[in-house]
Amino acid sequence: FYGPQAAHYDGFRERLLAGREALYADLDLSPGASLIEIGEGTGRNLACLGPAISQLARVDLVDLCAPLLEQARRRWSGYPNVFCHHADACS
Repeated sequence: FYGPQAAHYDGFRERLLAGREALYADLDLSPGASLIEIGEGTGRNLACLGPAISQLARVDLVDLCAPLLEQARRRWSGYPNVFCHHADACS
C-alpha cells in the first residue's frame, strides 16, 4: 500500500504525526545509548533527535515496507551507526 507513496510519504503524513518532536525531546538518550524504531518507514522520526544521532551507539530502524525503508536508507546513509532492517516486527 505505501510503496507507491514512498517518495512523497513524509510530506502528506507530517500533519498526521503532530507531537513527535515533543515525544523525542522526552527520550532519555544519553551518549552511547541504543535506539530501536519499529515501523519507522522513511526514518523521518529520527530527525527529531538532531545532532544527538551521532552520539548514539546504534540505531536500528525496522519496517515491513521496502520502498519506505529505502527512503530511510538514503536519508541516513551517512551515519555508520544507523542500520535499516526490512522485517515484520510481529515476527
